[in-house]
Amino acid sequence: MIKILVIDDHPIIYQGLVQMLQEDTRFQVVGNAKNYEEAFEMIAQFMPDLIIVDIGLRSEKNGIDIVRMVSEEYPEIKSMVLSMHDEEVYSIRAYNAGARGFVNKSEFTEKISEAIEEIIGGGLYFTLGSSFIEHKGGRLKQQFSRLTDREIEILKCIGEGMKSDDIAVKCGLKEKTVHSHRLRIRNKLQLETTADLIRLAASVVEDNLV
Repeated sequence: MIKILVIDDHPIIYQGLVQMLQEDTRFQVVGNAKNYEEAFEMIAQFMPDLIIVDIGLRSEKNGIDIVRMVSEEYPEIKSMVLSMHDEEVYSIRAYNAGARGFVNKSEFTEKISEAIEEIIGGGLYFTLGSSFIEHKGGRLKQQFSRLTDREIEILKCIGEGMKSDDIAVKCGLKEKTVHSHRLRIRNKLQLETTADLIRLAASVVEDNLV
């Protein structure tokens, strides 16, 4: 029997998910955690085979944070993400954090059983296709590997909301030099606009991508 821990703070979603999973005798829902503290208490208690995580938890740690922490501390436990967000954006973030699957909440009734079977069997389950996810996730990591240590430092500063003059003071550089680094980072990461750079940098800080 596959032991499943659901990490979701929306009672209606949880109840619907449990009701559906209980119709399959292969699945056993061992509990419902509403935040990351409860999640790690229940993981230690039940040692589930799979955690199903809402990406938008309203707690100190979001779903991506929990997936990453579980992947690091319990690599034998597989993770699947539920979300109402745009899959092309958030599935990459989930994959990079260690998730083995991504299912949109609007489709989970049709796809959840298939997704669990694929993930428990050692595969990936992403609506966009596992090859797309692996390619995009791998390409992003490859692009980050092109950055120098200084560029990574500046990228993180940008993600923390710092302006060029503040970055210059923190890093002991001239403001003109910071502008040059920002342009090189954009070119290396193939970002068209400053807004694209800021959005990516925020994700880097939030998801600890580098």
